Amino acid sequence: MDERVWNDEPLSENVPLRIGSTLIRRAAPPDFAYLITGDLEKNLHRLDKKTKLLGLGEDSGGAETYSMRIGRDNALLVSGSTIGEDLQKAGFAASGASDVYVPVEIDGPEAVEILAQCGLAFPLAPSPSAAVLFGGLTALYVRNIDTHVIWVPAAYLTYMTSFLKNMGL
Repeated sequence: MDERVWNDEPLSENVPLRIGSTLIRRAAPPDFAYLITGDLEKNLHRLDKKTKLLGLGEDSGGAETYSMRIGRDNALLVSGSTIGEDLQKAGFAASGASDVYVPVEIDGPEAVEILAQCGLAFPLAPSPSAAVLFGGLTALYVRNIDTHVIWVPAAYLTYMTSFLKNMGL
């Protein structure tokens, strides 16, 4: 093998990865995403009363706008519309993060086994933070109804794709 030949590719938006009868696909990125810092419990409802603050494995319920807690006062907020100015009014420090994380959906009968091999043991212990070690990377894990969604750091999408392809399932 020639180590100078790098032929790994990131997960394509058009071509899913199939493991058994489970599909792993790169989901469409949110229109807008923000890394926010501030008092999440106090200020998130000031932004929009319907915005959910999700922890580990919690369900977004198909909502267009929701946030995933990363730390005590940090979250990734995704939205279908621009809310940048509203974030500051609500008391948050915010920075655009549309290109920081990539949502990867895992859907099918082997999904739980795939997640377990990547480091998520089921049943999950409740955690207010969606951050998890996934395949050796810090990622965010939530659900969208019956689909598992892993928010992978964009810089590591190629690594994560190779990791999933070579799991041995």
